Amino acid sequence: LFTATGLISAVSLTAQFPYTATVLNESYVNLAQPTSLDIEVGWDDPEIMIPLPFEVTIGEGDPATNLLLSGTGEMLMGMTESGLLNILWPISLAVMDVGAVEAEEFSLIQYEVTGTEPNRILKIEWNNVGLYEEVSSGSTELRLNFQVWLYEGENTIEYRFGPNTITKGLPDLDFLTSGIIIDFDYDYYNGSFYTASGNPAEPA
Repeated sequence: LFTATGLISAVSLTAQFPYTATVLNESYVNLAQPTSLDIEVGWDDPEIMIPLPFEVTIGEGDPATNLLLSGTGEMLMGMTESGLLNILWPISLAVMDVGAVEAEEFSLIQYEVTGTEPNRILKIEWNNVGLYEEVSSGSTELRLNFQVWLYEGENTIEYRFGPNTITKGLPDLDFLTSGIIIDFDYDYYNGSFYTASGNPAEPA
């Protein structure tokens, strides 16, 4: 039940970081009337465009011309007119569809637009997803639910985390974080990487 909300104007040691992080505690609610992205059952690292119902800016650069679900299955990449990527990284775990193993159960990546113009919210949800490390070995005990919210007319980003069955024995937990990558040049693998650290209730 954790939400990190990005707001304008904070300073990092290496560059001007265009957000401050605020942690909120709210009840996690699944999307009410989502549109499911057309991804085959058993997906791992899907690449698919998410429709943008309004102009979305990540950081202080140009608005994104499209939003691509890519990376390790939970990265949202906003391509700008300059050709650079601004990447939302809600959680640093490689997610995968439990349907790759389960016969009657699967994971969903879906979205919903709520509100009315000019106060709409694009909500993207990973529902009942498993972890690649476990699903690829034939097990599906670990499950996650999380969302990314983008606000129309505001440069506000929320990462929302819901019910999960994550256990401390998972090796990847040593590096568990949330982040954002600004002005990433895919050809040269260069950009500004910002990730949360420290106490989850009051991260740096």
